[in-house]
Amino acid sequence: MDFTQTLLDAIPSPFFYKDVDGYYLGCNKAYEDFRGILREELRGKNIHDIATPKNAKAIITIETELLSSGGSRKYETSLLRKDGSKREVVFHKACYYDATGKPIGLIGVIQDITELKTAKNAIKTHNEELEQRVIIRTKDLKDINEEVIAINRELEQRRREAEDAHKKLQQLSSAVESSPTAVVITDYLGRIEYVNPKFTEITGYLPEEAIGQNPSILKAGTQTEEYYREMWETVCAGRVWRGDFCNKKKNGDIYWEHASISPIKDEQGNISHFVAIKEDATEVKRIAKELLDARDAAQAASLAKSDFLANMSHEIRTPLNAIIGFSALTLKNSLPPRLHDYIGKIHSAGELLLNIINDILDFSKIEARQLKMEQIPFRLDIMIANVTSIVQQKALDKGLNLLVETPPKTAAYLVGDPHRLAQIILNLLNNAVKFTKHGEVALETVLLTQEDDRVQLKFSVRDTGIGITSEMIDKLFKPFSQADESTTRRFGGTGLGLSISKQLVELMGGEIWCESVPEQGSRFCFTAWFGIALASDIEHDTYVDAMNAGGKETFNNFPGSNILLVEDNEINQQLAIELLKETGAMIYVADNGKEAVAMIRGT
Repeated sequence: MDFTQTLLDAIPSPFFYKDVDGYYLGCNKAYEDFRGILREELRGKNIHDIATPKNAKAIITIETELLSSGGSRKYETSLLRKDGSKREVVFHKACYYDATGKPIGLIGVIQDITELKTAKNAIKTHNEELEQRVIIRTKDLKDINEEVIAINRELEQRRREAEDAHKKLQQLSSAVESSPTAVVITDYLGRIEYVNPKFTEITGYLPEEAIGQNPSILKAGTQTEEYYREMWETVCAGRVWRGDFCNKKKNGDIYWEHASISPIKDEQGNISHFVAIKEDATEVKRIAKELLDARDAAQAASLAKSDFLANMSHEIRTPLNAIIGFSALTLKNSLPPRLHDYIGKIHSAGELLLNIINDILDFSKIEARQLKMEQIPFRLDIMIANVTSIVQQKALDKGLNLLVETPPKTAAYLVGDPHRLAQIILNLLNNAVKFTKHGEVALETVLLTQEDDRVQLKFSVRDTGIGITSEMIDKLFKPFSQADESTTRRFGGTGLGLSISKQLVELMGGEIWCESVPEQGSRFCFTAWFGIALASDIEHDTYVDAMNAGGKETFNNFPGSNILLVEDNEINQQLAIELLKETGAMIYVADNGKEAVAMIRGT
């Protein structure tokens, strides 16, 4: 195996070398991957061929100074890769010299040293061939002399190639010595045979202290033996292992490093050495931990916010129910027009506030990913009938026609979340009625796709209202956003309805969009997937949605019956009693569950 190339390609940092005129002579595998250019494509090019004019000028200035002053140089710059991506990089460059000490180029690349072995084998082979030819062709001295001359020329070429390979090996040694990453070479038993200066800089161990030792002298004791066993089994199987170690320096300080360990095989294919290239990853690990801590803190804050909103929504809903309920009861009585107007506005404002609270709570649940979609059987036509009955009166009050196209019979019985589906449709219908002064509002249901056990439906709500410009449509489905900033002042609302609808639609595996022409109306469409149910799966023939109450409660009469009301809020007790009086039943009240159980038992 090519020891030199394997060593270079194991270095995770990109590496290259140039001649004194700035022309690239080669690179390693990491450089190929990083720049997106093969070493064959790179060789013979200069910096103008692969960098922007601005970067090329700066790099030439640095390299000219480096070749002039000698030594090595480290600097930061921006690098534009072949695929167009921009990277910030740190260059480590060093000069290499001829026998007189004159700089002959910039090094940082690992070259193949097998050419030296090849040259030696070639010399041996040609010597054997020469001896054979001398024996066979002793009679033709002229031909022998010519062949000897030719062979000598070839041997001279091989010798020069061997010298070049030797020089490159020396350059490689210089590059490894000045490498910004730690390099460790061990024998096949794992005993250290070589460490470069960067290893000493990181660990504090001098070469004479490390050579002959096992790399386990760096163990911090925080990683399992299984982790090290897996690493050792990988490299002994002839594969490259990459991973992170938590290590301990000579002075006891803990640090992290990212390592790439490669096996090196001899000519017989047996593992003779291991080479490890190590980079200090302590800062990366610290930043990663801070990010994880920040994420956990953000999740905790989000959960606390959701809990707060849930608790507050319950606390606010309790008095709101009383406001809405008692105002509804009051409106049933004969009142002076002025008082009737006041009470009506209180009732409407209460319902609006309740809707806002519901929107905020739903949005918070969706944001915290706590909203769960039910999967229950239901009848689509009854669900739509219940939803449209809520909007019907609002449409009639504005003189609008409410049109509903009967859902397809093939999708009569579905499995999904009827409450959330009703919430989406009701939001779209309410918006259509709100923003339409005259004309009609229509709901259409279409079957798009039918598979073995599920169907995809498309719902459309069309109106003849004020319409929306194309520039404003993009804002519609964003939280707390409406097409026009004046909309909230003119029509009310939180700007959350469509955002919540979008999230719910996506949870149903669909998408939602708007088609509109200003002053000509709008069409809101969404798709959703549902399971297919049987008629026998549905226990009742009606789907009762909580939103169907809307202040229009109706009760059957139960004269002679007993009703036990369990309610811990005194005002809500009074409201419920007033509502239940219409049933004609005898009403009993318990403040809590314990009292209710005792009353039922008669104790």
